[in-house]
Amino acid sequence: MKKNILILLLSFTTLLSYGQDSAKYVGWSVKIFDQLRSNDYQKVVEQIDTSGRQSNLDSARLGTAWRNLLKRAGKIKAMEDTIYTHQPTYDIVVLRVQFEEKKMDIKTIFSAKGTLKGIFFLPADTREKYMNPPYYHPESFEEVNTEVINGKIRL
Repeated sequence: MKKNILILLLSFTTLLSYGQDSAKYVGWSVKIFDQLRSNDYQKVVEQIDTSGRQSNLDSARLGTAWRNLLKRAGKIKAMEDTIYTHQPTYDIVVLRVQFEEKKMDIKTIFSAKGTLKGIFFLPADTREKYMNPPYYHPESFEEVNTEVINGKIRL
């Protein structure tokens, strides 16, 4: 009983820490987005961990990339969604932004140490996610280990 309570408590604590991380990283990503909108590229560049792939990024390059994005996609209409993903060594936040011409994803990646590793401008992934059909009922299936032997071959 004590072991189950301990596992439950650790699981709950882990979930809470992910919730805090998600709020922290989403807030940080929104702040970066606001800095880009106000053309404050130097503030964005100062936040990037210089040991990563984007260590040579400077405010001039970032400004050029942002202006090119605005030329292709048009003016910003709205930030539609935020998507947070936790992976073992990274936390990723994607801000889905509707521009006049198309949707774009502004993806920020944070290291396990809590530093900003990179910022990327990508076409929005608007593919529909697979949904199980209404007739799918997982409780009607049973998984069974099976071994098939054919001469010397075993599967």
